[in-house]
Amino acid sequence: MQVDAVENALFSVAVNPFVKFLISRLDKECGKDGNLLLNSLRKFIGSPVALCPTCQHMSSRIASPFYEIGSLLLRVDKGFMRSQFLEGQYSDAWLRGFGLMMKGIEKYGVRIPFTPAGPFEIVWNFTYKCNLKCKHCYENAGGEKRPELSTDEAEQV
Repeated sequence: MQVDAVENALFSVAVNPFVKFLISRLDKECGKDGNLLLNSLRKFIGSPVALCPTCQHMSSRIASPFYEIGSLLLRVDKGFMRSQFLEGQYSDAWLRGFGLMMKGIEKYGVRIPFTPAGPFEIVWNFTYKCNLKCKHCYENAGGEKRPELSTDEAEQV
């Protein structure tokens, strides 16, 4: 039996029900505060976030201990989290990625390989005429020309 299969079986019995339950309690949209999952993370890493009494209770009783244990188990420094989630150039993308990761765990549990709730990034190519030739890109400006929308057609979409 493969190690991944054994780990997935262990996670599905011992860890997933508890973790999925906790995340489902935090994955809420508050009419006053917004997303509790992300706001509680912001508060945990030191951002001054004003929360309503209900969200404050959930954040201090469920989210903070959950994040504290998670950061200890994963050996993640709060300073690093603060720099990536709050202060970095891509802090919003890091926060959205964290939200997708947590929602993936809520939906599918802790699995190997990890399954997020959605894609981390969606690239929408507006034209095939790019000539940057980036190594990571699958588009090709050369070769056979594919039909594209005119400016008027694109504005109607």
